[in-house]
Amino acid sequence: MASAPDLAESPDFKKRVQNMQIVVGALITGVLIFMGVAIVIGQTSPPPRSAGSGPPIFLYFGAGMIALIFVTRSVVLNAMARSALHGIARGTWQPLQGRMPLPPDEAAFLAQNGDAGKLLQLYRMKSIVGAALYESPAFFLIIAYIVERRVESLALAVVPLAALALQMPTATGVDHWVSEQLQSIEQMRRDER
Repeated sequence: MASAPDLAESPDFKKRVQNMQIVVGALITGVLIFMGVAIVIGQTSPPPRSAGSGPPIFLYFGAGMIALIFVTRSVVLNAMARSALHGIARGTWQPLQGRMPLPPDEAAFLAQNGDAGKLLQLYRMKSIVGAALYESPAFFLIIAYIVERRVESLALAVVPLAALALQMPTATGVDHWVSEQLQSIEQMRRDER
């Protein structure tokens, strides 16, 4: 069973962190491309008849989405992690796999790395869910710009986009998180005895 220092040195660890970086990078790229398309639409086509003729409902709703996501995101991710940590400590946690069995390389990685491998998979799930939560208000605000043609919507879309960029996993950050959680799991096991 690998400890966090052993895990961080393995090529499999680095490959998995790179995969997480690719996913988060793709989410960022999708938002940036859509923002570029929206700017072109805003510059080259006439605004909808309803644009500018009333309160910017979409802009307000998008601002509310950002506030809601920033508040609930940590609650959701912490609850997800806490539940998984207790399951890992008890030995009952199973990786999410849907209806299909784990790919052989993933099953081998989990078997070889024990709790540290499970924590890496948990981090991957948290990373993707957390990034997707930031992506949604960014997309909504870009749509708000297309519909209402208010530059404020694009400016506000940069807030969740920046938060999304800050979610880019690093090998050092993932390794640190896994090490901390291994200590938490050991403490949970001591407390249950």
